[in-house]
Amino acid sequence: MLQKTPRLKILLSSRPQDEILEQLHGTTKINLSSDDRRDRVIVDRTVERKLSNLPVNVRALIIETLSRLAQGSAIWTKMIVELIEVRRIRALDPMRTFLDRMSLPAQLSELYISLFSRCTTNNPENRKLVAVTLEVLAII
Repeated sequence: MLQKTPRLKILLSSRPQDEILEQLHGTTKINLSSDDRRDRVIVDRTVERKLSNLPVNVRALIIETLSRLAQGSAIWTKMIVELIEVRRIRALDPMRTFLDRMSLPAQLSELYISLFSRCTTNNPENRKLVAVTLEVLAII
């Protein structure tokens, strides 16, 4: 595709896992390691945009906790903020309890693997459907 369309540029985003990096041998790479200040900006903007109706002290707790734990995962941050929004957690103590019990970003891939296995076991149709879904997510 790149040979037929010389002005086409492709950007691929992934975690720096050895298996992936080996397949990208010879390509230009930009390594963005986790940065606490960048995580804080992402968390702050996401919380202000999605949870602006919460009391100031609750928003401050969310921002402080998620900024500290995000480890560069904007997807994880967005998922946690959306979960807070869906569960309608508004008070400080229930929020503190929720934030203490939530999954960390490193556990996200384990969750994906578990869900993939559970949803596709002995079901080729589901396996195909999940594979297509993951491909679509990879494109987005």
